[in-house]
This record gives sequence, structure tokens and C-alpha cells, in this order.
Amino acid sequence: MRPASTPFSLSMRIAISPGGHVGRRGYRVGHWAALLSVLAAVACADAAATPLEDCANDSPTTEGIAICLDNLFDDAELELINQTKRARASIQAMKGAGARTKASREFEQQHKNFLAARRAECGHLSDRPTTGVGDNQVRDCFIRMTHERLGVLEQAVGKAQPRRSPAKPREPVSTPSDAVYNVEWHLVGLIRDGNEIPLPAEYRATLRLDNDGAVTGKGAVNAFSGEFRLRTAGKIEWAQHGFLTERTAGPPELGSLDGLYIDALERVSNAALAPTGLILRSEDESVTLTFAR
Repeated sequence: MRPASTPFSLSMRIAISPGGHVGRRGYRVGHWAALLSVLAAVACADAAATPLEDCANDSPTTEGIAICLDNLFDDAELELINQTKRARASIQAMKGAGARTKASREFEQQHKNFLAARRAECGHLSDRPTTGVGDNQVRDCFIRMTHERLGVLEQAVGKAQPRRSPAKPREPVSTPSDAVYNVEWHLVGLIRDGNEIPLPAEYRATLRLDNDGAVTGKGAVNAFSGEFRLRTAGKIEWAQHGFLTERTAGPPELGSLDGLYIDALERVSNAALAPTGLILRSEDESVTLTFAR
């Protein structure tokens, strides 16, 4: 049985034009909600094959179907991260600090609503569906709802453009604590949207901040790179609004954790060096990443 898709309410009152500009006129809350409602209705009514059906046609074994669904979910989740990142960058391009702050809060609430609705509709308590043949329906639901969300974001900010390697920062990086730099930090704790994400013992994710402003890291099946600045003590800023990601070899069943890790990392703005390691948090403390040496 395919889980039903029920539209969820949004509270956003900003508009993002295809050119990437965010304005206070044009679209309203109802526009975003209506777009999602239409897409959800079309997804339910359309006779096209679901991700599970596509994987069943392409993969003759139950193990192959599970791997196929894992790959489709990883791809959809990474695309969701990229599209969400573009929307956040568009909001940051708004003129006026007050307008930016309001738009950012409304967008983050909207995204949180989507994640909660996806968990509820698909009958899963976390943002990462578990692996196994018995969970194929759950993963199929996650993929379909993520595609619906991507359709909404594409209507708002347009299709994602090919990503370019971020340019080197022109300003020198301030160095409040050399103990942070040139260390391969290992992720040991992840809280996203106020929920702790369980990290399996076999999952390995790293982060390295170099004193020239370069940041690199990797997860189970993805590597990333970018630039950062530490302008004042305790404040970290990512250049170019995100990272350049690259798919690598690794266990596919752990790949969905990479999307959660990278998305959470891009949302932090506060950094602290504790006796136990490096701690990165978002401004509203809904995201916390804990690293050990």
C-alpha cells in the first residue's frame, strides 16, 4: 500500500522569483501551500510508476530493490539540500536586515514543517529511513514526498544550476584559536531541527578546517569542500553559501546520513572549542554538531 500524501500548512509570506530575488510581494502563503497541494494531488492521482515500482522493474532481487531505493533517496536528499541552500542564499540577498531575518525565520519554519510532515506521512520517527526490505514502502514515501518538495522549491527559485567550485576568500581568515585548525575532526553527535540523529557505530564523518580558509570533509559516500571565515571569536561563516559535494565509494545504506550531516553543517554559525572537542551550533540552537579529535 502506498502511503497517502497530505498537504501541510505553511506560514511563509515571502516570494522568491525565478531570478533568485526574494520580495515581499507576488507570492503569499497560500501560493506555496497551493503549489504543494497541487503537486501532492497530482502525485497521488498520476498513474506513473512509483520509485518502488521502478526499482522492482530494474532490480530482480529484494536486495537490489533495497539498494536502488537507497540510491534514489540519497540523490533526492542531496538535491533537496542544494535547492534549500539556493533558497537560503536568495533570502540572504534581500535588502534590509529586518526583512532578511523575518524571511529566514519563516522559511526555516516552513522547512521544519515539511520534515515533520514527511515523518508523519511516511510513518517514520527520524529524517533517515532505515534499510531493509520491510522498509521499502517507507523509503518510497520519503522519495515521493521529497520530489514534491523539490517541485515547490523549483517553482520558487528555479532549477538548480551546475555548481562551481567556490572562490578563495579575498580577506584573510582571523585565527582566534589555532587549536581548531589543521585537525581532522570526527563527528560524534548530531542534533538537527531539535532532534538527535542516531549515528551507527560504523558511520564515519569528518571535518577539517585549514588556517588558509579551506574546509573539507567526508561522510559514508560523499565528500565535500568549501571555504569558511572566522570573523570574530565564536562565529563561523561559510563562503559561497555552501559546499561543493562529490559522490564517493562507500556503503550505500549509510549514504542518507551524509545529506543530514552536510545540511546541518551548512546551517551552523557558532563555534566553540570545548575540552571534549569542537562544537558547532546554529543561531537558534536547533542544530548542534559535536566533533572529537
